[in-house]
Amino acid sequence: MVAMPPAPEPFPEFDAPPINEVVLGIQFEDLQGYSLVRSGEVFSLFERDYPTVQEAPPLQPNFETFGALQPGPQMGFSFTDRPDHPRFWFVTPGGHELVQFQRDRLFHNWRQVDGKGPAEYPRFGSVFAKFAAEAARLQDYVRGRYQQELKINQVEVTYFNRIYSSDPKRLPPVSEFFRFLHLSDSAEGFDGVLRQVIEDDTGSPIGRLYTEVRSAIDMARGGLPNIAFNLTFRGPPAASDLRSALESVRVGHEIAVRSFSHVTTDSAHQIWRRRS
Repeated sequence: MVAMPPAPEPFPEFDAPPINEVVLGIQFEDLQGYSLVRSGEVFSLFERDYPTVQEAPPLQPNFETFGALQPGPQMGFSFTDRPDHPRFWFVTPGGHELVQFQRDRLFHNWRQVDGKGPAEYPRFGSVFAKFAAEAARLQDYVRGRYQQELKINQVEVTYFNRIYSSDPKRLPPVSEFFRFLHLSDSAEGFDGVLRQVIEDDTGSPIGRLYTEVRSAIDMARGGLPNIAFNLTFRGPPAASDLRSALESVRVGHEIAVRSFSHVTTDSAHQIWRRRS
């Protein structure tokens, strides 16, 4: 297990971070009495700001557990009498923000959209405020329609970053951006994930941080080489209520951003214009 070190230094802030997408989310127990026919009622909660509807395959339940050595990704089969519920995307007209909903999930995404022009990252506080309001709206609906509370069992914070090269034919030099990764110039590609258990001040696990670094090709930009640098915090809130879950999202954000700063170089920080 890896405990987060004390953080005496100021919280890192960047004027030009390489963020491509941010996702904040909660996973909760199935709503008793809810069925697919009610999905239009959920859409009506968000329709004013997110008028476009898309469908995506449902996500399987995902739980971070702690104890002995954890197994890697596994595939399996499950049998249930519950029909699949699609994952709905409710999307803004510009496409830069969306709400994802399925019967046990609510996510808010902010993202760059190819062909829609660049969008300046509105900062965590703005994205978090929207997500908190949307989660509260869903909570009020669940209370009114089903006389239940959302019983939240996991939260998730993900930052998708893309680092591009000044040379359109070569990957960015990884040693310029990462303290822990050194490759020869002849390397054709790389792919790795670091998984860390995060503990609180008492040594109890509160979640897991996944750090992914891999080479990538951006086909939307004419096959431009880049480094995909993604950080995901996922774990159970201290309690199942929305207030506790939102606090866990805040903590996950802080852990991900401090880790981003810790594993990247001072020269990268200059490129991204670090302020603190």
